[in-house]
Amino acid sequence: MSGLVADTIYPLSPLSPDFHYCHARFGQDLKATACSRAWDKMADVITPRLYSIHGNHGEDWALPWISVVDGCAITIEVAGPYDPIGTAYYVLAPDAIRRTTKWVMNQCVDIEGGLGGYFTVDFTKMVRYIAPLKTDAPAISYYIFPATTMFLTVSITGEGGLLQPGNYDPMIPLALWYSRGSNGHPPPFRDPFFLTYAEMSRTLSQHLPNPETWWNVLRAPNKPDGDAELIELLGHNIGL
Repeated sequence: MSGLVADTIYPLSPLSPDFHYCHARFGQDLKATACSRAWDKMADVITPRLYSIHGNHGEDWALPWISVVDGCAITIEVAGPYDPIGTAYYVLAPDAIRRTTKWVMNQCVDIEGGLGGYFTVDFTKMVRYIAPLKTDAPAISYYIFPATTMFLTVSITGEGGLLQPGNYDPMIPLALWYSRGSNGHPPPFRDPFFLTYAEMSRTLSQHLPNPETWWNVLRAPNKPDGDAELIELLGHNIGL
């Protein structure tokens, strides 16, 4: 069984397919007091607000948004392979994000012993677009993703932690694989595309000089050309 499948992504019920994920690659030995002070800076406005995307520095409602206190950073940012041209705003309810951040912070920093992590918001936008696509050929990295597929990640990270998890973390394609199942269960291994994709993202990223987005991993120069080579590279049997 895949090493990634052995990891656990936890659905944010009843918000599934949104999920949260805690891991040392986002931060270790994070201090609960520092993270709580960073969390205190999050807006508690109940009514939705129009956030500008990649807006001018200093705007009250702009993404990405970040709060850093004593090495603990909380970041809200847009994610996904959408074309940012002509995309200006994102509607977001600040207090809902704030309350979920507090819960995930408790799971990762408190319960997991100082780990960083992240959760997704509106991941269903990507899922709904991905679901009807063919996943054999062409490679999904060459599909055109409209702005309607963009989603958010809210991350809690330490110094040197992975940034922009919605763009770089292999758990995103793994979650897409899970989304192809039903009733909270992953799909059968006879539908391995996104699982393979997630493993490829993790495996190849370890050998690339700079981080690659999960949708660009298949364009890596040393990527295998066929499924057989891919499975051999990953070193596991995914049930084909």
